[in-house]
Amino acid sequence: SQTPLETSAVRLIQAMANDRSVDGFEVRQVTASPARIGDLELQLIADYRGARLTGKVVRIHNRGSVSVTLAERDLAPRDTLAVSITEPKLEPGASTTAFVVGANGETGHD
Repeated sequence: SQTPLETSAVRLIQAMANDRSVDGFEVRQVTASPARIGDLELQLIADYRGARLTGKVVRIHNRGSVSVTLAERDLAPRDTLAVSITEPKLEPGASTTAFVVGANGETGHD
């Protein structure tokens, strides 16, 4: 069975996937430059911050010439509670969106 935090993490992913706001969360649309990791280009497009959880919406683009299968563990830092990848298998030139939720370790800095 899920802990309350895990249940909240799943709810947050559902809200992010449907581009909905969530009570108690500040949502920021982000215009960060993409980062390259090998043939993959990752770009943070939205950031959800709540008292106990933080969520990130990440756009992933395959710039390579071969298909890539993304694993949730590839996108999950140590404190991650939930990850969802819209389309884990990326053909060359294709893009997908990933949703990553972790515990909010916010200590007042930005």
